[in-house]
Amino acid sequence: MDTTGFWFWFGFVGMLVGSAGIVFQGLKLRKQDRYHALIPLLVTAIATISYYALARGSASITVGGDVIYIGRYLDWLFTTPLLLLSIIVVGLPAVTDLKQKRERATLIASVLVADILMIVTGAFADLATNTTDTVVWYGASCLWLLLVLYLMYGEVKRQAIAHSKAAASVYTRLLAYLTIAWVLYPVVWIYGTPGFEIINKSTEAATFAILDVCAKAVFGVLVVTYVLKLENKAK
Repeated sequence: MDTTGFWFWFGFVGMLVGSAGIVFQGLKLRKQDRYHALIPLLVTAIATISYYALARGSASITVGGDVIYIGRYLDWLFTTPLLLLSIIVVGLPAVTDLKQKRERATLIASVLVADILMIVTGAFADLATNTTDTVVWYGASCLWLLLVLYLMYGEVKRQAIAHSKAAASVYTRLLAYLTIAWVLYPVVWIYGTPGFEIINKSTEAATFAILDVCAKAVFGVLVVTYVLKLENKAK
């Protein structure tokens, strides 16, 4: 029984509920801190559009006889950089010195570009029509993921710790949560229809939908909740 459509609708509803939770928690933030809710809300809004399109059959293409859910990659292309940015702005302090601004911009750009390349190469792996290209693009995508994690656990975390132990603690918790979810994506991908086809399309759709809801909707609520705790500690 093909339950792919059901899981697309599950993702759609999950993102709507997550958006409502983010707004509810975000309204409790001080006005100057509400951008911490805006970034996660943009993530769930994009994912909501993507899942609706997938559920309605408007976000898939056929390549070499295989159905490619291109809507997933368009979603991830926009949402994953925003997810990283939502953690970065929690952990890193504002800078005023011109040199520091340039260094900060370079660091953030490096993280986000590496993330975008991770998604793009992953999409190429799915679009590939032969095993060699699939393996090459999949391997490249995994390497970009490792670079993202290296930067986030390295220089970005170092700067967060230097700024504030409380903010660094929140940064570390959010990053650990997101890391667990993100590491599972390439595992599901390689076991799913783009890879070895060990799991069927319905199971793949279910797993990706649950991961997406956890990594975007639930994560967004967590971001705002942790920022609220930081505000309370600062009082």
